Amino acid sequence: MAQGPREHTAGQLIPELLRAEKVDVFLTEMSTQCLVVVGTSDTPMARLQKSLGLDRLQLANGGRAVQVYETGEPFMTGRQEEDPEELPGIKHRLGSRSSLTVPLPIGLAGGPRMPGGRALGCRGDE
Repeated sequence: MAQGPREHTAGQLIPELLRAEKVDVFLTEMSTQCLVVVGTSDTPMARLQKSLGLDRLQLANGGRAVQVYETGEPFMTGRQEEDPEELPGIKHRLGSRSSLTVPLPIGLAGGPRMPGGRALGCRGDE
């Protein structure tokens, strides 16, 4: 999935507004059963995320982003490293300490519709 202008802009502007180290926009790639980053901030943490392969999250592996995608319920924590439900790669290799993950309704008002009907905006350390 290529990053479009809207995803790129969101990935750059939202971190500035929230004072977050990194922001991702995930969409569902049904052919691989993954959440795939289509927009992210241009930061060292975002580049590390990509190098670790954490820009593609298998739905079968669970984790908080998948939980939010599946339930439609937001999740927030300031102690991500202590969260037993978060993926070890995100807690220990990426080093994310806090997270705000929210579903983003898409496909409304005639716009593009993705399977599952939502995207995710997530993750950012202070």
